[in-house]
Amino acid sequence: MEDDNDWDFEIDNPKKKKKVTNKPLLNKSRREEKLNLDTHSVRQRKSRREMAREAGGTSIKGRDIIDPAAHWRRVIAFLIDLIILILIIAVGQLASPFFAEVGQSVEEFLGPQISSYIFFDIGGAAISFIMHFILVIIPTTSTQRSLGKRIMKLKIIGTLKPKAPLGVIIIREYIAKPLSILSVIGILMIPLNKRRRGLHDYIAGTFIIDNL
Repeated sequence: MEDDNDWDFEIDNPKKKKKVTNKPLLNKSRREEKLNLDTHSVRQRKSRREMAREAGGTSIKGRDIIDPAAHWRRVIAFLIDLIILILIIAVGQLASPFFAEVGQSVEEFLGPQISSYIFFDIGGAAISFIMHFILVIIPTTSTQRSLGKRIMKLKIIGTLKPKAPLGVIIIREYIAKPLSILSVIGILMIPLNKRRRGLHDYIAGTFIIDNL
């Protein structure tokens, strides 16, 4: 029979115990809370561009958040784009003899009654349209800037969404803008309203901004 005295128990000496305190953790959490309060208490100022992206438009509660383009910048940009358009039309007319089949196909599609009222070469006009669509409309949709607007640091944005889609650009350039120019009033509207929008801007739902 084993002796009961062989059992040996070690009793931890309470004096040797290490005191564990939570003070460092508490201090750290307090410092973090203080930092969080400091970061949230100071509001960071947002630029007009950031506000426009968040709002998805040009105004918040009726208040404009983006400055409209300057008149002189728009005029110069329009003249640059007009020169490019004239050059494209000239190239299309010069190239029309090399694409006679294109002109014949367009004339057949329009019919003799409509074709008889067109005084310029239909094939050249079709080539010019294709060139303008590829060289002007597609890049404008991608960057929201024509070459003239790029040079003058202007940009097209939509009134509902900041980036105007392809359909909006097509309506603006091929339908709304010719109507605006032919009516003359559509162009005179630009300096008469605070957002400096022409008839083509109202029809297409666009807005021209400065320095974006």
